[in-house]
Amino acid sequence: MKIVSLAILFALSTVVTVQADEYGDAVRMKQLETAIRLQTLTTQALRKGDYTLACNAQNVATQAIKQAGIKDVNNLSELEYFEICTVSTIFDGEFQSTQYIGN
Repeated sequence: MKIVSLAILFALSTVVTVQADEYGDAVRMKQLETAIRLQTLTTQALRKGDYTLACNAQNVATQAIKQAGIKDVNNLSELEYFEICTVSTIFDGEFQSTQYIGN
């Protein structure tokens, strides 16, 4: 009886672990989709000269990449954010503080 109980407990814990992993993968996938869409918006905004929109889109894209846990891309995304937002402050004709909302 003890062995059967342990086997059932092990089977249930495996199912819960798999479900948690699937949920984590789904959340990560959602963050990656968000980042890709926002990177596209950033590119389009830059082509049209809308540096404020590009700055905001890149900021949120950088946060999504960070939340997805893509560490090797995160540093590059942060660098792009700072570069775009620096240009944004220059082209807007006035100095304005650009604040990175990420952690």
